[in-house]
Amino acid sequence: MYTKNQIIEEIRRIATNIGKKSLTRKDFDKHSKISASSVKYHFGTWNDAIKEAGLIPVDTIEIICQKTLVENDVLLLDLIRLYNEYGKEPTGSLINAKGKYSEYPYRENVGEILEKHF
Repeated sequence: MYTKNQIIEEIRRIATNIGKKSLTRKDFDKHSKISASSVKYHFGTWNDAIKEAGLIPVDTIEIICQKTLVENDVLLLDLIRLYNEYGKEPTGSLINAKGKYSEYPYRENVGEILEKHF
C-alpha cells in the first residue's frame, strides 16, 4: 500500500510529465501503477487528492460537456484491437487502462453492438 505522500508525489510527477496543472483520474490511471482505490482510501475524493498535491481540481461538469458520442463500430474495433493485443476477452479494467475509451460507452451500447455484429 502506498502512503499519502507517495500518492501526492506521484500525482505531481505525472502532471509535470504530461504538462498539466490539473490531472484527471484517467490520466493518472494511464501513467501510474497506483490504483484509484488507494487514492480514494487516503483522500476520499479525486479532487481532494488533486488539491493536496497543489494542482487545480478537475471540473467534472466541463469533462461531461466535452464527452462525445462514440459510434458502436468504433467501439467494436477497439475491443477487437484489445483482444488481439492481449489475447483475451477485454475486461473493464483492461478497457479502462489500455482502451481508447472507458468501459462506460460499452456498457451503454453493448446490446446494440452485439445485435448489429453477432
